[in-house]
Amino acid sequence: MVSGWRGYCPIRKMRGNPANQITEAHVHAADMLREAADVAWLGYSGERPMLYVAMTAQPRAGMSKADMARNKALRDLGRAIRIFTREQRELIASVILRNESLNSWCRRKTEETGARYDPLAEKHRLLLILDMLAAHFDSEIEDDQRNGRRLAS
Repeated sequence: MVSGWRGYCPIRKMRGNPANQITEAHVHAADMLREAADVAWLGYSGERPMLYVAMTAQPRAGMSKADMARNKALRDLGRAIRIFTREQRELIASVILRNESLNSWCRRKTEETGARYDPLAEKHRLLLILDMLAAHFDSEIEDDQRNGRRLAS
């Protein structure tokens, strides 16, 4: 049995402790937001021929599948992020999208602002954010789980 994860994820790490109240739906929602952000910012690579062929620039008949997927991801990301305040978006960007630990985020924000950021209070803010994300992606999460497209955390 393989355990662990490919890259560090503070949400999955917190899920390992039952006192943190992180649910499987929270992990799935965070993953869906990360996926939308990655595709929106980086996109997919286009189709490439197996052999190198020097092609001259030609007009295109329309957007490629990769371009359409990127536009859809931009819309999905915008819809998901729109429901949060600026302060919540900061926490989302650092902890969910950049995989910064909650304690590290609290230390950094305390140093930057001079105000004390309490990890317990920020954990409750993160739980609220994850609840809102899980509610936003609820039907997609259920569909993915029903069809076996998302791994359990």
